[in-house]
Amino acid sequence: MNFELFIARRILNDNENKKNAFFSVIKIAIFSISLGFMIMLFSMVIIRGFKSEIKNKVIAFGSHISIMNYDNNSSFRYKSGNNKNEKRYTRNSFKRNWKRF
Repeated sequence: MNFELFIARRILNDNENKKNAFFSVIKIAIFSISLGFMIMLFSMVIIRGFKSEIKNKVIAFGSHISIMNYDNNSSFRYKSGNNKNEKRYTRNSFKRNWKRF
């Protein structure tokens, strides 16, 4: 016999206290809803704690002072054009290296 079925029959088939059986079912329902709410609240608190902990660890990777180029370009993709040793390409220099098929 199922344990759940045994408990349900024992609560509902009690002939002496029909009203008490109904109230015990209500108490079990209220207890289960409150337990589910408490677990959900507890999990939300844990997730927020982990979120703040991860945010603090990511911020800790950064330095207090940042050394940047003179042009104040924070992008690593583009370099400044102020370098005198940088080779300048003109339109004619590209045309010289093209070959016709």
